[in-house]
Amino acid sequence: VAVVVAGYFGINPPGFVAQVVAIAFGLAAASFFPAIILGIFYQKMNKQGALAGMIAGLIFT
Repeated sequence: VAVVVAGYFGINPPGFVAQVVAIAFGLAAASFFPAIILGIFYQKMNKQGALAGMIAGLIFT
């Protein structure tokens, strides 16, 4: 049943799906972007800082 519904929405997508996908990618970018940039350019960046930054980005977005 789920495959049929997913297939139908894949062929005939409703308008809100694009908005939901855009919001989801925005949340993911807000969480991962600072950790990636600081991980590349800031030598003191560590695992705990990256995790805290991702959680803070997810909460405040």
